[in-house]
Amino acid sequence: MSDEKETILKIGSTLNRKYKVEKYLGGGAFGEVYRVKNTFLKKRFAIKVFKISLDVKGNETTVQEMLDEAVLLAKFDHRNIVKVHDADTFIGDDGQEHVFFVMDFVPGGDLDDYWKSFGAKFVPLENVIDIIKQICLGLNVLHSEHPPMIHRDIKPQNIMIGYDDHGVVAKLTDFGLVKTVNPSTLYASAKGTLAFKAPEYLEEIDNTSTDIFALGVTFYMLLTDRLPYPIDSDFDVMTGNWLKQTPKPLNYHNPLIHDEELENIVFTAISTDPEKRYQNAQELLDAIESWEKSEKPKDVEPVVPPVLEVEKKEEKISNKDVAEPQVTKSQAEKQVKDAKNLAKDPQNFMYASDAFEEAFKHNNEVREEHQENLEILNSSNPPEKLVDEALNAVDKLLDYNKGVDYLEQAFAQKSEYRQQYGSKLELWKCFLLIRNPTTIDEGIDKLRQLTSKDNLINRDYSFTLDILSSKDAHRLETEAKRYLEMNDTEKASILIELAMLMDEDIKNKYRFQLRSWKKGIIN
Repeated sequence: MSDEKETILKIGSTLNRKYKVEKYLGGGAFGEVYRVKNTFLKKRFAIKVFKISLDVKGNETTVQEMLDEAVLLAKFDHRNIVKVHDADTFIGDDGQEHVFFVMDFVPGGDLDDYWKSFGAKFVPLENVIDIIKQICLGLNVLHSEHPPMIHRDIKPQNIMIGYDDHGVVAKLTDFGLVKTVNPSTLYASAKGTLAFKAPEYLEEIDNTSTDIFALGVTFYMLLTDRLPYPIDSDFDVMTGNWLKQTPKPLNYHNPLIHDEELENIVFTAISTDPEKRYQNAQELLDAIESWEKSEKPKDVEPVVPPVLEVEKKEEKISNKDVAEPQVTKSQAEKQVKDAKNLAKDPQNFMYASDAFEEAFKHNNEVREEHQENLEILNSSNPPEKLVDEALNAVDKLLDYNKGVDYLEQAFAQKSEYRQQYGSKLELWKCFLLIRNPTTIDEGIDKLRQLTSKDNLINRDYSFTLDILSSKDAHRLETEAKRYLEMNDTEKASILIELAMLMDEDIKNKYRFQLRSWKKGIIN
């Protein structure tokens, strides 16, 4: 209840007699976003409410300044731009007049949520390319204006991810910083999020190519799970030193990428030299589409872009050509397993930390998969952090292996957690058995035993046993849809989660929708 009191609108209230407030979606310094349902159209929308109230009711200049974003979004009707449908003012509980506007509700969340949903795995390359191309198409609408318009705050949190008949849809949103460039200089004053800002930011300049830099940073991050120019300290912020770093090749972080042309496209987009960068969204889109049409060689080591050559030479000198011992992934995984066993005893934390570091030292793939475990171990409260990460891994990523792993480590360090989360651990172990065709019968039997012993599991899963015994994922999917038609998202999500365990295609089809269903959202 305390959360509701802190927001401008109250859940369950009706705004201006036609928008019923269903859910608080989030907010920032200037506004709050809610999911609402139009009581006449019976359709869901998102509304953005400005926190700043209007001091003088009827001050048309003030109202117009606050509605600039709505006016701009209403102007564009494009698949890859969030559209505004209505705008108005209302008197809040504080007695003040507030501005709001109504826009498309995109139930999938933002690109940051989508990226995190893959957990330790990289977002598949084809997904990344599709999303970046779509954002290029939306951004090109702005860049093609006369004079051009710039977004100035391209980042994953300002890219919404939804679905339509064609699959994933990426939509640009949060146009609060959009500005028309000076028609003479083609520049605008710089705003936006620092980690995605080009060097021109330091001179307080933005133009269409700085939008491309921000999109290039997003491109690099989706491919590598890293920022090309990480900000490590306040000193970096004051001096701009983060932009003087040399980004690592894509393959350094993501061993699955072996493509010189693709890497050159990304590094051109994030070039710190604005003259060498793509100048607008159309140029980046053309480069990606040209790459798609070309015959890409397989298993070819990427050529390091020219900007990286000096660093590579320095590495060779500093290493003095001393070869590091080669460690296979299986050997490194064995070291990780030993580290996890050490981590079960708080007295051995220091040794566990060293063991993780040793495992990561020679195998980048293992580091990517298990780095989070080391970070948890080094946190201020490892057992509590382990439980949080276990719940997050399953709720958001459907990573039952990680969930079981983290809970078992948490129980070993703090036995009191077993009473609270022991049933959840056993349920996740059932899911791991059900996921494997050779142990699915054992998993179903174990789930049946759990429903007879645990009231909560019985309440949630007893209705699934007859359907589950068929071991037919598509039957589970059909039943899930039936419950969805009855607006029972809870049972629908339970059934589809079981179906996803048994069928990879179903998992790929519903993995993102499942999160919405668990929140009670039908999309």
